[in-house]
Amino acid sequence: QNMEKSPPIAIAPRFAFGIKGDLRNSLYFLDDQRIIYPCGHNIVILSIGDDKTQEYIQCIEGSEGITAMALSHSKTYLAVCERSERAICCVYNVATHKRYKVITTDHVTDKEFISVAFSQQNEKGHMVTLTGGQDGMVILWQWNKAKCIAFQKVGIADGQALYQASFISSDSNSLIVIGNGVYKYYKLKDNGIRPEHSNITKKESHISNHYTCHTCLPDGKIIICTDQGEMLYLEATGEYKMMLSCSPGDGFYIEAITNYSNGVMIAGDTGQIMVFSKTEEPKKPFVHVATWPNVDPKEEKKYPNLFLSIMSGRIKNIALSSNDDTLVFSTENNQLMKVNVNLEKKMNESAIKYEYLIYPFHSRAINGLDTCIKKQLVATCSVDKTVRIWNYSTPPRLEICETFQDEAYSVAFHPSGYHIIVGFTDKIRMMNVFSEKKLSTFREIPIKSCREIQFSNGGHLFACVNQHYIQVYNFYTGENPSNMIFNEHEGKVRCISWFEDDSGFVSAGWDGQIYVWNIKNNQKPEFFFESKGTNFNCVFKAPGLKTVYAVGTDMTVREISYKIKEEKTESSVSAIISTEKESKFPLETKEKMRYESHINYSQIALLNGGRGIIVGTADDDRPGMIQIYRLGMEKSADIQLHSLPVERVKLTFDNTILFSTGQDGTFFILELKDPLMKREKEAPAIQYFDEILTEKAELRELHQAIEHLKRENEQLTQHKELEQRRLEAASNEKIEKLKEERDENKRKAEQKRKQLEQEIQEMQRKYNDEIQLKEKNYQEELNRRELDFEEKKEQDKLRYQELNQKMEEEERKHHQLMNELRIEHQEAVEKLKEDNAKEK
Repeated sequence: QNMEKSPPIAIAPRFAFGIKGDLRNSLYFLDDQRIIYPCGHNIVILSIGDDKTQEYIQCIEGSEGITAMALSHSKTYLAVCERSERAICCVYNVATHKRYKVITTDHVTDKEFISVAFSQQNEKGHMVTLTGGQDGMVILWQWNKAKCIAFQKVGIADGQALYQASFISSDSNSLIVIGNGVYKYYKLKDNGIRPEHSNITKKESHISNHYTCHTCLPDGKIIICTDQGEMLYLEATGEYKMMLSCSPGDGFYIEAITNYSNGVMIAGDTGQIMVFSKTEEPKKPFVHVATWPNVDPKEEKKYPNLFLSIMSGRIKNIALSSNDDTLVFSTENNQLMKVNVNLEKKMNESAIKYEYLIYPFHSRAINGLDTCIKKQLVATCSVDKTVRIWNYSTPPRLEICETFQDEAYSVAFHPSGYHIIVGFTDKIRMMNVFSEKKLSTFREIPIKSCREIQFSNGGHLFACVNQHYIQVYNFYTGENPSNMIFNEHEGKVRCISWFEDDSGFVSAGWDGQIYVWNIKNNQKPEFFFESKGTNFNCVFKAPGLKTVYAVGTDMTVREISYKIKEEKTESSVSAIISTEKESKFPLETKEKMRYESHINYSQIALLNGGRGIIVGTADDDRPGMIQIYRLGMEKSADIQLHSLPVERVKLTFDNTILFSTGQDGTFFILELKDPLMKREKEAPAIQYFDEILTEKAELRELHQAIEHLKRENEQLTQHKELEQRRLEAASNEKIEKLKEERDENKRKAEQKRKQLEQEIQEMQRKYNDEIQLKEKNYQEELNRRELDFEEKKEQDKLRYQELNQKMEEEERKHHQLMNELRIEHQEAVEKLKEDNAKEK
């Protein structure tokens, strides 16, 4: 034995199909392109674009399942509550997927929180949780310090139940709790939670007391919904105001309510969603805008299967993108749907298009799972009466989904990928997998409720269980010879595992017995092992070795070897072997390894080369887990997947992909990375088939269609050639005509050019003559004007001289006059002086 510790095997989800549909308030938009929701025991972040990629937040190992979740208002933190010995709540950072805090308290004796909510005003600090049961308790947390601030018992009577607790949007110190017959409005006072209202007073007596969900509006007001379709409008203080007149009523169970930019949306029974818009009228604060789908459930035959799927269940959660154009919702039958809407204008209900957000999921337990070798296909079947073929290439997709009248319990995939066999309630159907996205039954076997079918590795045989015996059929002829009926089990056979060379198989049953059969050994088992009181769920034959691995209800993994006895000595048998049976099988048996884990196992598989063992857990009170052990039961990896026990696991031929289905209806595709396989280059190289399977009639129709298309093509070709020749002749004629027109236009253009040249020359001559004339006239005028100017100049000069002489004469006369006046004046003065002297 190699004592060196082997490197661990890495296991990680590639894609998860399904949703935990029974959880309230568990669907949210992270942004306009991503949503978050629970699937099995994981939280899935899904990109809703064309790529449909997923990220995963794995919940706490060892817990008993998710019971509630909430996203903070900023979409930074995610709270996930899980059932355990004592209720716990984990807060995760959405961006990094890392667990931020684990919250629990000694004040809580219940095993689970049924509701959780962050405070809008203080999301980094305050959070409220609610426990269920008769001792229901509302607890206020300082979650970033994992500290319980205050708690208060709700106190409910028989027949009452708690559903939801949350903060009032406008007041982080106010809480509301609702349920069946329960309405509580609390205030945080004096470091304690004090009740303000214990029921809705003043409401009309005919209004139901079964409060199903509620929402807080941006202004702090509250809308509470009931199981009878009533919508109650309350003040932010918790006081009843009115029942909205637009309430749907008529017993419409309102399961979910959410806000949008201009009102609220509700959803519930018959898969219907109703939209209400806010108004400014105090007595009529909301009006009904639309109902989707606007159909009559009584006339369901008129509607397509998609609508029927929606109408057959109740919508559990609704979420709206921030720009109000994309609505997603989940149903109680585990479906995830999408609707593109435009709430800014009234939409015609007939224009609303519903579609599966990913693909239609299984709505109930997946009982059957198998994969083929030559194609990247895997088949599942379920008690929801569907058989599905999935393509696990990247990205994974649903290829075929067929619905039947009966429940399907088991499925086997032919190694070629062209055929499947399904066990139904009333019969086994052998079906072809056609390229036209359909399954076609070509043979039926009258075996009822067959829960195990396995193809041989070569695909020429298949074994199916019929109660406590096994029948082996030739796949190609459908024959089941009498020597191919194996009947030694005393109880129902649960599992079959073929030898690698198809020479025999191993069977295990709920009778606690394991048999090794050689199909050429005249129906006599080669090996027998019994563990009384154990119901074996699964068995696997180790390739190349006389070793069997088995798991059952005794919480044990067994490795059992067998060989032919060389001599009659006491057998070293660790397990209990019936002496009566032992005499029939001359083999020595030994339980080489017995690993007790205190966990029930439902499935077991072996990695190529004996590098490890894969087991699926089946505890009713714990999530289904995949565990991987190295030989010697050294744990290498584990991952919790399903919210209920693992139902089936299957490995691809090259051991790189693991498939797992659960009783919760979820289907996981996981990637395995084993360093030993890489180091030893053990991965078998597989060349996948490109060929498809189709029916002869369809092939004939295809050939006929091809011939018809060929004839049509020939006719079209001939018609096209004739048309081409006609067009060419018309084109040539048109070309000749255009040439003639061109030549004529050219000739006219040439004439026009010559004419224009002559006109230009004539115009040039006239222009030159006119210029010369104007120059001559200009020169003559110039000379004339110069002469006139000189004459005028001489005249002005003479006149100037004349005027100058006149002015000089005038000055002379003026001076002479002045002298005369001066003399006269002097004479007058002298005379006056004389006269004056005489008088004296």
